[in-house]
Amino acid sequence: MLKDNLVRVAVGLSATIVWASLSGAQQSSQASWSGWARCEIRVSGQGYSDQQTHTWIMSGGTPTVSGAFRVHPATWSVVGGGSSQRTQGNQTLTVQWATNAPNLSAPLAVFVRASDGRMFIQARHAQLRAPQAVTGYQQLTIDGKPQMPGKVGAEAFEWAFPVVEVSRPRPGANAIANGSSTPVVNGKVGFMQPAGTQATASCTWKFGEGSAAPEPPPTVAAQATPTPGAGVATTPPSGEGSSNTASCVSAPQALVATAVGGNVTLKWSAPTTGVPTSYVVQAGSQPGGANLANFDTGSTNPSLVASNVSSGSYYVRVYGKNASCAAPTFLGPASNEVLMVVP
Repeated sequence: MLKDNLVRVAVGLSATIVWASLSGAQQSSQASWSGWARCEIRVSGQGYSDQQTHTWIMSGGTPTVSGAFRVHPATWSVVGGGSSQRTQGNQTLTVQWATNAPNLSAPLAVFVRASDGRMFIQARHAQLRAPQAVTGYQQLTIDGKPQMPGKVGAEAFEWAFPVVEVSRPRPGANAIANGSSTPVVNGKVGFMQPAGTQATASCTWKFGEGSAAPEPPPTVAAQATPTPGAGVATTPPSGEGSSNTASCVSAPQALVATAVGGNVTLKWSAPTTGVPTSYVVQAGSQPGGANLANFDTGSTNPSLVASNVSSGSYYVRVYGKNASCAAPTFLGPASNEVLMVVP
């Protein structure tokens, strides 16, 4: 009997300790938090570089409750820029850009994991996009002669918020979250990033509860939008319009489509004017249609191989894509259209 009573006391005491620990963590998750996280993204390769500084700032205040999460107001911003230079035959394409997206709403949540009572800070929003945050110019040189430059405009994407764990330096002290990490970079994260480049990421963060709030992060100045240098043509040659189509791509040439079973091969020749950054393939059930396929190949390779294509008749055409072509599609004129029958 005595042994049983001691076991009950021990179990009760253990439960009380765990409950007290969770209760203290829950109170911290409901407290006012402030701080920041910052990730530096760098991409480099032959003729290409891109740098981005992503910053999240939690400015304090009373959180809102969303289930087990205490959601705090925060903002996301990104500053950076890059350049690219690529030569194909007698043509060289030079691109320079700046990236600026200031203070978009990006709520962050402080929560306690029920399985072990550990506390974390994480993003409580979908990945953000900043329209027209990437700006600059694109310059094509043919046989050593600069063509009229075109403008660059694209959206910037938020980098993934890092995994941030909260700690308490001593019993009764305000909770803090200080740390760093080097996340693995998957896929393409830079503007116009070509194949063969490599990207790295490095993140740091400092958050604090109540009086443990850290100092603001170092300021990152906005980048000026690059402009063409001296000696670069900025007006079209005599007789041409005032649009930026001087460096837009012409139509891809000699499109040929073959189908063996469900395996399809498309081949074409590169445009005779302009350097495409990628190609877009469209296919429809009727001439000129795009109801069956409409996608960017993400490559400058003038061919495409696809497998497991459904049987049917496809009217197919290919477009060159270039930032100097007309927005919003940035596509040049279409190639010849071919009728492809997949058995």
